[in-house]
This record gives sequence, structure tokens and C-alpha cells, in this order.
Amino acid sequence: QISWEPVFNLTFPFNTAKDPAFGILKYDTDGIPAIIGNTGLDAVTLAPIPLTNTVINNYANDTNFKSWSLFTLPNGMVSLGRYNQTNHYFPQPNNDGAKIELIKAAFKDGVNAGLQIVTKAGANPGENNKVFEGNTTQYFNVKNLLVPGTWSILGETVTDIFNDEFGNHGIIARGVPVERYDFTGYGAQIFSHWLNNNAEIAQVSQSIFDVWKGRVAKEIIQVRSIIYPWAIRVVRTITLYRSSTGFEYRVDSGWRADSDGVYDFRTRDEPTVNYVFHPGVVRGVYNVRNIVENNLAPYKRTWFKDYGVYVNDNDGTAQPVGAGVNLELELIPVYFDADVFIHDVDGTPPDVKGVPQGTYVASKKMLGYLQKAPKGVIISPEDFAAVINLQNGLGGPVDTTLNINGSGQKMRVSRVEVKSSVDETNKIVFVSAAAGMPVLPKDGSWSLVSHDKTSKEVHPITDTTVSLIRNGALGSYTPPHAKEITVPSELFKTPTDRLTQYGFLQNTDTQKILYRNPYFNVAENLLHSTMPDLGDAYRLLNSKGVFPNLDNLQTIDLDAKGCATKIIEQGYQMVDKAATNVLKSLEQNFDNNASFTFIDKPGILKVYVEYLKSDKDGNNLGAGSLNVDLNSQVNNWVNKMNDITMVVDLVDMKRLFMIGGKFDTQKGQAPEFKGPKLIPGKDLKPIIEILEVLEAIGTSNDYASLVKKGLQIAMSNSPNNWEYKFQADKEIPVLQFPPAYLDGPTTPLRLEASMKLGVYFNLAVPIPPDGLPGLSAGGFIEFGAKLSVMCVSLAAATVYAVGQVTLRISGDTVKGPGLYMKMGFGIELMVGIPVVGNVSVYYGVGIEISLDTKDITVGAFIVFRGRAELIGGLVTITIQIEASGKIHKELGSGRTDCIAQVTFSIDVSILFVIDIHDTEQWQEARQIA
Repeated sequence: QISWEPVFNLTFPFNTAKDPAFGILKYDTDGIPAIIGNTGLDAVTLAPIPLTNTVINNYANDTNFKSWSLFTLPNGMVSLGRYNQTNHYFPQPNNDGAKIELIKAAFKDGVNAGLQIVTKAGANPGENNKVFEGNTTQYFNVKNLLVPGTWSILGETVTDIFNDEFGNHGIIARGVPVERYDFTGYGAQIFSHWLNNNAEIAQVSQSIFDVWKGRVAKEIIQVRSIIYPWAIRVVRTITLYRSSTGFEYRVDSGWRADSDGVYDFRTRDEPTVNYVFHPGVVRGVYNVRNIVENNLAPYKRTWFKDYGVYVNDNDGTAQPVGAGVNLELELIPVYFDADVFIHDVDGTPPDVKGVPQGTYVASKKMLGYLQKAPKGVIISPEDFAAVINLQNGLGGPVDTTLNINGSGQKMRVSRVEVKSSVDETNKIVFVSAAAGMPVLPKDGSWSLVSHDKTSKEVHPITDTTVSLIRNGALGSYTPPHAKEITVPSELFKTPTDRLTQYGFLQNTDTQKILYRNPYFNVAENLLHSTMPDLGDAYRLLNSKGVFPNLDNLQTIDLDAKGCATKIIEQGYQMVDKAATNVLKSLEQNFDNNASFTFIDKPGILKVYVEYLKSDKDGNNLGAGSLNVDLNSQVNNWVNKMNDITMVVDLVDMKRLFMIGGKFDTQKGQAPEFKGPKLIPGKDLKPIIEILEVLEAIGTSNDYASLVKKGLQIAMSNSPNNWEYKFQADKEIPVLQFPPAYLDGPTTPLRLEASMKLGVYFNLAVPIPPDGLPGLSAGGFIEFGAKLSVMCVSLAAATVYAVGQVTLRISGDTVKGPGLYMKMGFGIELMVGIPVVGNVSVYYGVGIEISLDTKDITVGAFIVFRGRAELIGGLVTITIQIEASGKIHKELGSGRTDCIAQVTFSIDVSILFVIDIHDTEQWQEARQIA
């Protein structure tokens, strides 16, 4: 227990006109006046009794006579009282100022008590109590062994509020919150209950002292303030009292809520508040408790207030700011527990419109800011917003599930908070948000994403929560607004203008649909959004993220005017917009000129899709169509595109070939390009005609079935893999004349031909030394032919002259245009052995050339091949040896290598039993330049 007892201190008369010997007072840096100078006297000896009588008499009889007293109050308070016969609070002159009286008790037998000076405070009708002029300061003077003199008996915040009102502004009219102070030779006596019923924000509401002859019986200091952002009125009381044992005790009530937090910032002096709140689903906080200060991130600054009123430091009255006034502003963070009333809580009784009414949800360790200064007035909207932004929102955790606006859309809420925003007129407003994550259907690969309007990119959600808010100002009647999932700072922008736009994304493997800016109307079981965007298989090929960039070319707008997305217990259901109980799928035709280019390397390769049915010359044979359906009730979704054509331009060959068909994605089935059809362009006409001739004269198979069978299409757009790949290969197998069953060792002429063509995207390739991307896109066409002409025939043996060529033209985004050519000439000896079968031996030589923008290779080769067909072709054995020498040069670096290579291969085939293929290769490379 620590106690500072009041002691007697002589009052000093101050009258420069009549009694200059007392000197002149000045204010020291600590606000306490001191006597300076004198009128020639080196020293003044004071006699207490004559001096006391002089002070009392002169003060009572001369209104120009003033007195001061420096005295202590309990527990580290020091006051300087200025006694003035007139009063600041009334028109001058008057006699309602401070009173100084002398009490001298007399007893029989000539026994007299000591002198007792009684000082009574002047009236203060504004607060209905009395107050002395002067100054009172609570000192930070509690001794601590480790950090001496750094703590106040009242605590830091209460001390700061008390000193800001009575001790930090010099000698003021409202400087000592004491009604009466009696000086005696045995110690001071104080029985003062000073109350300020008007105290509201950062102000002292009680200053109570009970002191008996220098012994403190009781001290109570009570302050009031407010907690942002909810407008919780709080009070804190420090009580110090002496027990019957003589020890003094301290009781700190801590901050206690004096009201609920329902956004009511009105004060007695400013009944009209310059704040606009949009509370949304958060009505306010109730039963606030366990308020604890935390001084880690205070907010301080000097505020120039140029509107309304301020509380005058001199007398504590509210006055107009006039041309403006500087106020010191300070707020400190506090944590507290509360019950938050949240609307739309799932399971609570519905209102007349069918919207859940809501309930109280417990929250622990909510974050708010308590105002320490200025006193009596709330802070500006700009500072309020700055405080909120300092913590990126003020609020706390909760745990509940909402049924948003009674729509059936559920949202798990983990936090409520208040954030700042600006309305349509750019005025600062405050928005309460329920932060959490919407509950999306388990099936159909649904996720929540965000769209950055500036970059037009769509990203996965990086935050753990998103905000559910509503446009609707507190206290003003407006029609019920929709509740939206959006960023509070952008609530008042039109959805398509928001810089950050949240969206529900459905991933159907190779195609995706994005519902941006979801919102929910009152008691309407529908998912509303801006026009949905479709990222089809081809647009996803160019996407580096979860969805293509949202510009005019990268996505397809779904014309959903006739359809609506109904919210059901299992998820969503596509219905007729006019009759939401009727199921209806979204069907729309594409524009006649709708197309999208996803590979474009001028002069090398261009690949694009036309959303129509077209021929080899690009003539429109009919618009393509789209069909989208969604029904979570039966766990099904469909996303189909009919009559689309992919076109490939290779080098200078326009519309070299097309692939037409339908693209389907459907629940439970693998994504499929249905009915693909290869449409050769006019530049392929000569090759196609050769193949058709061979087919006509050399086989009994249907050529159309061969073409259909050879086309292979593969796409990879897994919802868990953001690398979208595409490959389409067409290989028309070798067509030969004569057919195999008519061929023999005496056939005079043989002709074989084949063709391959294809296009690919995002297929992995080795990363080049110069750091180009390791993903490549390209297209190619390859034609191969072989001609064998009989030279000599002797009995069962025949010698053929053989010529063979392979030509490949390609275009690649990494390697550029490319050409590959392989030509060879040789001699083949074929012998027909009765019963056993045909045996042939081939020997040939040739050249091989490969070039593109990165490399050039020139080589020569020799080939030896032996082939035996036994038992009428049931058993086939082929052995081949190829040796080559090549010169390979890198065009960029100039490096040149000499490459020697030998390849040995063997094939053994026994019909329906054995199929063996083995290849061994040896290669040696040496750099020669």
C-alpha cells in the first residue's frame, strides 16, 4: 500500500498594485507558478499567522486581491488552486467564485484550536457542481525497482485522460475537480464528491476524495469513453480505500461497457453524427465484456477540426470551432468479448418474407479502438477510416452458417468486421461485413475465384474469407437490397466496374463457366451474377491460370436471359427464368463470324477455331451452337459445343486442313471430341488424289473409314492441373499397289504412299540453351512414297530398283518453320521359295536433310534389310541395319558436330501369337567446329 498524504502549503497573495513586495508570479514549464523578483528585498520572512490573517482579510474585502495555493491530493496528485472572487461561468462581476474562510475553534479556559483555512470551489452550473480554477496533475511516480517512476496509481490510460482534462493546459477555469479543501496544521481534510454527468468521451465523470486530517479514507477516479467501430460506451473506475487495518487498497474495475455497440455515435454536444453505416447482416455487438487494453498499435495524430464543436480546455464547455482548431487525437486498441447479432443465421425462425431472423453469436477477442483524446467529440470520418485501415478491418471471430437473404445459398461465417468504403458521391461510409466462405456444391468441381479487372486475370482465392455485405444505410428507409459477395470498399460501384470481382467457377474438365459478382435477393432462391463467362477448351489452351483473361476475345458470354440458376439443397439447377419450377437448359447459337485464334506465329503457324460448320474453302455451312445444363439434384451437368471447326495454316499454306466435330463434356463421362472429321485443304488436293487412286486400285477397304480411323485427338484440361494440352494427329496408313495378297517376287512394279498431319499445343520439349520456354505449339504435314521397278527376273528371283522419299513440312513456336527430307536409292533382291514363302534382301544409300531456324543437319546413310515371309505370311521376320554419318550445326552458336550412328532392329511376328520388336542404337558425336 502506497499513500501520498495532503499537506498544508501556504497560500501566496498576488497583488502587484497594492503589495508589490510579494513579487510577481510566472508559470514554470510544469505549469506551476513561482514567485520571481522582488522590490529590493533580498529575503522575505513569512510569519504564518499574520500572513494567514492578511490573506483572509484582503481576499474578503478586495476583489483585486488574488491568492494561489500549491497543494497535494491523494496518491500522487498535485494541484495549483487559483482563488478568484468572481467566476468564469457567470457574467462579470459576481460573487460566485471561490471562497476562502478561516475557522478558529475556541474553548473555555482560553484554549484555542489551531487555524483551519477553508477553501470552497466556485459554482459550475454547466456540470451542476463546483470546481476550482487552477491545474491538477496525476504524476507517474510509483516506484519500481526495475523501471522507477514510470507508472501511475491510476494506470496509464486513466491518468492520460485525467491529465488531459485538468493538468495539461496550464491554469484553467476548470482545473481542480474538488468542491472543498480544508487546510489544517494536522493535515488536510477533504470531503468532496465531484461529479460530471455530462462526461461521455475521454472525460472524467467522477473525482471523489475523502480525507480526514491528512489520512486518505477513499479516492475514486472514474472516466468514460467510447470504443470504435461499434460505438460501445465504456466506463472505468479506479477506487483506492483504506481498510480498518490501516492499509490502503486499490481496485480497478477495468473498462466496463455502459451500452451495446449499435453504431450510435451521437453525443450531447453533437447530436447529428457525420458517419454513415451500412450494417448489412450485422446488427451490432451486445453484452460486451472482458475489455482489455493493448497498446501495440495506437493511432495518434494532430487533427485540424473545421466543423461542429470542440470541448474547450479552459472550462470544459462545447464551443463552435469557428475557423478551425487543432486537437490531439489518440486511440488505443482493445480486445473484448461480445455477443454479435447476425441476421440470416441458418435455422432461426423466418420473418414474414421468409428470411431467417438471426440470433446472437458469441465472439471472443474482438478488436476495437478506445478513444483517449480528444475529449467530448467523436473523431472525423477520415480518421475513423484510417483507424479501420490500420488493422485492415475491426471485428472478431464468430462461428455460424448463414442462409443468405433466405435464398438457400449457405455461407460459413468465421468473422464479422467493419471496413471503410466510399459511396457513389465519394463520401466515406462504413460497411459491416460477415466474412467467411460460401458453401458450394460438392460435385461439379466448384470453387471461388477472384477477377482482377485491371489485369483481367482470374486467380484462386488467396484470402481465407470473403465478405458478405449489403447496400443499405442505417436509419434510412430503403427497399430491401440484395446481399452481395464482394469487397466492402467497392460495394457502391456497379459490379462490372469493380476492380476485384469474386466469382463462382464451375470446372467441367475441358471447359469452365464463371459466375462473377454473385448476389442474392430477398427470399428468392436464385443465384444472380453478371453475364456468365465460358472458357471453352480452345480458350483454355492459352490460359496460364484457372480461367482465361476476361477480355472481349478470351471468353464467350453466355446468353442466360431466358434461364436462371436456382439454388437447391444439393447445389444449383438450371431453370426457366419466367417459371423457376420448370427445368430449362441454356441453348444459344454462335455468331456467324465467331472465331478464336489460339496460336498465331505469322509465316510459321496459325491455329484457330471457327464456331461454325465450314468446308475446305471456309464457306459457312451453318452456325455452331452451345448447350449448357446444370442439375445438382440428379448430380448431372452438361456442356456441349456443336459444329465447330479447327483450322490449321502452316507456313504459307492457308487452311491446310480442318478438323470439324462436336465437343462434349458431361458428368460421369470423359471429355470427348465427338465425330471428328478431317477436312483437307486445297493445298493437300494432289496428295489426297494420289492416295485415293492407290486406294481405288490397290485395296478393298473403304477410304473414308481409313481416314476416320486414323484421326486421334487428345486434350488434357484436368480441374487439378492448370496446364492445358491439345494434340490432334492424323495418319493415313500406307496404301500400296498391288495389295499384299497379290504381291509376289515377280511383280513388275510396286507403289506405296502414306501421309501424316497434325497439330499440337503445350507439349513438352527440351528446354533450349537460350532459355526459351519448354512448351511448344506447332503443326506438321508429312508425305512418304516408295517405288520399286523390276530390273532383272530369273526364275523365282527378281531384282528391283528401289527409290524412296519422305518429306515433312512443319511449323513450331519454338523452332520456327522446318523442313525434313530423306531420299534413298537401292537394290532389292526378292526370291520366292515354294511352300516356304518370299525372302527379300535390300541394300540402299541415301541422304537426309533437316533444317529449321535453330539447327541444320545434313547426312548420308546406307541401309541393309532382310525380310522373310513364311507360311503364306503367317510368320514374318525382318532384320535391318542402318548406318549414317551426319553433320549437325546449331545456327545460333555456330557449334558443329560430326555424328556417326548405327541402328540395328529386328521384328518377329507370328500371327495372333507373337509380336517382337527390338531396336539397338549406337551413336558417337564429336565437335568439329
